[in-house]
Amino acid sequence: MAILQSTILSGSLERTSDTITIVSNTASVVFSNNDNFILNADADYKFDWVVSGSNIGQSGTIIINNTADSTPDLLPDITKTPDGAAILFVTASSTTSVLSYYVAATDKILVSYIGNFT
Repeated sequence: MAILQSTILSGSLERTSDTITIVSNTASVVFSNNDNFILNADADYKFDWVVSGSNIGQSGTIIINNTADSTPDLLPDITKTPDGAAILFVTASSTTSVLSYYVAATDKILVSYIGNFT
């Protein structure tokens, strides 16, 4: 019969987030930079996914803080939603939303959206 011994884990499990900046009305998410991202949206924008083969299997969140009324454009074509549904983004100022993602392939980003945290 095996005897179980206690194991002490050490180290940090702290997660970090990268801030996405809107440049020329584009919010580029470079998946190789991190798992989690924060977008402080203060203008209309579109997402651009920058994905490589090493990102396959990666999952995380994109927090969208609307610091002003902000409307995203359609998501990139490689984005897949449940049942192919369109996302009805919350666009009002002072709201927060969460876009969860999973990189299934370099041409397939699976997302789900929860919005209007106030």
